[in-house]
Amino acid sequence: MDDLFGWKGDKDPGRRAKRRGMKRVARNSGPWWELAMAAVNRIEEGWVGLGEDVRHRLLPIVGKPHSQNVWGALISHCKRKNLFVNPGPWGQPKDVESHARPTQYLRRTAVRG
Repeated sequence: MDDLFGWKGDKDPGRRAKRRGMKRVARNSGPWWELAMAAVNRIEEGWVGLGEDVRHRLLPIVGKPHSQNVWGALISHCKRKNLFVNPGPWGQPKDVESHARPTQYLRRTAVRG
């Protein structure tokens, strides 16, 4: 599908590098990834929050990952698998780790991953 700039899929070198990096960080997370996915599956359908809210819910259950980058990889993976969808509104994270950049809210779907 074309985006605003006419790129299709991963033909853009920057997007391709981003996708490779996310796959690498997920692959290197060991058993943490499976624990995190199981915890995401326990989030109730209809829940709405930011990516940092997902992190806050999962941290007590799965602990800190080997790299902070794995959180973004996890959210991206869950969105690709339709576990989370973007309902539309944007919010501003409060955590320092989130760098206060505006981000779309996530809504948990009935899909299990």
